[in-house]
Amino acid sequence: MYLTFFDSSLLRPEEERVPAGSEFMKATIRILNEELECADQGSIGEVCVSTACLSRGYLDDAPLTAERYIPDAWATTPGSRLYRTGDLGCRRTDGILELRGRCDRQVKIRGFRVELDEIEAVIRRVSKARNVAVLMSAADGKQKLVAYVETDAALSTEGLRQELRSHIPEHMIPSHFVPMTSLPVNVGGKLDRAALAEPPLQKSGQTA
Repeated sequence: MYLTFFDSSLLRPEEERVPAGSEFMKATIRILNEELECADQGSIGEVCVSTACLSRGYLDDAPLTAERYIPDAWATTPGSRLYRTGDLGCRRTDGILELRGRCDRQVKIRGFRVELDEIEAVIRRVSKARNVAVLMSAADGKQKLVAYVETDAALSTEGLRQELRSHIPEHMIPSHFVPMTSLPVNVGGKLDRAALAEPPLQKSGQTA
């Protein structure tokens, strides 16, 4: 989605991977620091993108849209927005963009990159749960997604799976659903994901 290119013939001998490159097709990429200000050249920050084809936001999720789509304070066109990709990157002295990992909760599972926040938003909307936390687990040596669902109602995991299949692809559907009356929070009142217990191991072919 970056709309960048790089001439591989310019690859430096010491470089182990091809950088993202430079913008084209009028795309704008800004590297922002934690204060959402433009990072100094060479400093690592979050890669934020603006293009003519930038989407309006996340369907039926205004809070997530407000978090990920922010005003482009440096643009000359009124109403311009930036999308916070969650990628970390920096600008070299020649202006080339290099990627340096992730700063959000995107994970890779079954060969696909998925955003845990997006899965949580869909489950929350479909199940009408008060809160949802999705984590990557490898308790039995196999990577899988686990959804902790805060609800007082009985949770039909198979019914929820069927409903989710009409909203998200199969690889984004958690292997386990753990109903909870309340999710743990830290002293600041925010969700404490580290306090969530691993789900009990299932026998082969069995899901929770």
